[in-house]
Amino acid sequence: MNGLNQVRDAVISALKSAGVAAVPACEGNAKKYAGAVAAVDVATAEGKGKNWTFS
Repeated sequence: MNGLNQVRDAVISALKSAGVAAVPACEGNAKKYAGAVAAVDVATAEGKGKNWTFS
């Protein structure tokens, strides 16, 4: 597990602890819920100001 996955999992855990339905943002994961759910993902970013690139 890399650092970004650890951050994602920590955010999901915190949301769930607060009573919010949360899942990793993967294709179809949120569709399993009839109500509202937070789909959480993380990515790296590079750049300055408005010139962001995501990978």
